[in-house]
Amino acid sequence: MTFLEYLAGTIGCEYLSDLHFVCINERQAECILRLSDNLFPEKDYKEAAAYLLGGKVSGGKTVHELKKLIVQKLIENKK
Repeated sequence: MTFLEYLAGTIGCEYLSDLHFVCINERQAECILRLSDNLFPEKDYKEAAAYLLGGKVSGGKTVHELKKLIVQKLIENKK
């Protein structure tokens, strides 16, 4: 299981593409941010961020920074 698959399953998305439209609440955001940075390979976090942000991820980001970008995107889906 990849981080992207984990996100989709945890949030309740049937398809990965649903992550582009789902809105998460604060509790879900905190759960994502609290996940161990070592739970998945670093490349999984990078791939998830690139997928959700349309490939707009600059290099040199830590796993925690990538998770913050992902959470921000999933919160902004509300707008």
